[in-house]
Amino acid sequence: MITEKQVKSYKEKGYLIVENAIPVATLKNLQNVTDDFLEKSRLIKENDEIYDIGDGHSKDSPILRRLKNPHQIHKTYENITKDDCILDIVSQLIGNNLRRDHTKLNFKGAHGGEAIEWHQDWAFYPHTNDDIVEVGIFLDDCEEKNGPLMAVPGSHLGPLDDHHHNGNFIGAVDPTKSHYDVNKAEAFIAKAGSISLHHVRSLHGSKKNNSDKSRRVLFIGYTASDSWPLKGILDLGLKPTANEKDFVKNIFKVIKPGGWAYLTTPNGDYIKNIGPDKNPDHVRHYTKEQLQSTLESYFDRVEVFYAVKTGKYRVQGLKSYSFDKPLRTIKSIFANIINSYQSKGVAKSARRTAHLIAIAYKGEYSYGKQPT
Repeated sequence: MITEKQVKSYKEKGYLIVENAIPVATLKNLQNVTDDFLEKSRLIKENDEIYDIGDGHSKDSPILRRLKNPHQIHKTYENITKDDCILDIVSQLIGNNLRRDHTKLNFKGAHGGEAIEWHQDWAFYPHTNDDIVEVGIFLDDCEEKNGPLMAVPGSHLGPLDDHHHNGNFIGAVDPTKSHYDVNKAEAFIAKAGSISLHHVRSLHGSKKNNSDKSRRVLFIGYTASDSWPLKGILDLGLKPTANEKDFVKNIFKVIKPGGWAYLTTPNGDYIKNIGPDKNPDHVRHYTKEQLQSTLESYFDRVEVFYAVKTGKYRVQGLKSYSFDKPLRTIKSIFANIINSYQSKGVAKSARRTAHLIAIAYKGEYSYGKQPT
């Protein structure tokens, strides 16, 4: 368990260090299992489903970068993800209804463990809400010289930085173009057996390991039960592209003749994504005419409608449901009911509507009832 002061610090800074959180026997077991995997990696010659190896890796001098999904390959790693010494702390930050999202074990070998560029985890796996926390279990002492994790305080409260270069996603932030001053970053310094917890939107990175000591951290990602991953074009096995017409073409290709695509986007006729209120997560707000024209470059028939009335009930309805916050949940449910009635009959109304809805048909289709 952690104190109210520590909870407050996490909410303000976006991260927290809890010293000596892991029982001594549990830590020793984790270290021994990890030593065994490092020893086994001597026989690995290329990356596989378990190991990521570094440049220069050999039988005589193993250079291990990462164990992938360690909870799936050894019971010791699986057990720690469900241990109360972790869950009791995480539940104080994002609620009691938790879901384990992922695990990884990062290695930074002595004299050369590579640096990790500045980034925000949200850029890699956005969800329906950001009640997501990354726990790092320190298997070694984390010191200034062996490349500890560093994070910029308060960066989880602001906009998401751009993780692209020349239109391509690179998973890293140019610190000269960041919304945040990385010179204010604080290092996660603590002894083995301590844990770090950082928010999914916290800007963080780490330096190269210039010491004679290794730095191994087991990371476990937890989400609130109502936080679900946002799936996109990657899940169709298609390569994303900056060209919007190629994007539409890829969608068109996977739909069978007689099928259709249902798309929604912010209403650019009413919500202008410019000025101080610009949403950095939005690339473009389409007008109805722009969306219609883009989809018609491939689809045989396109119909675009306005949808969802704006206002206080829509804002309240966006708040996530949680068993731990029953009053907020009830308000959100009723707000959505009211907003659904308010939204009837707005299909042709550009003003005070939040979204555009497009139905794009491929070939012949038997049309049913249209939006109202």
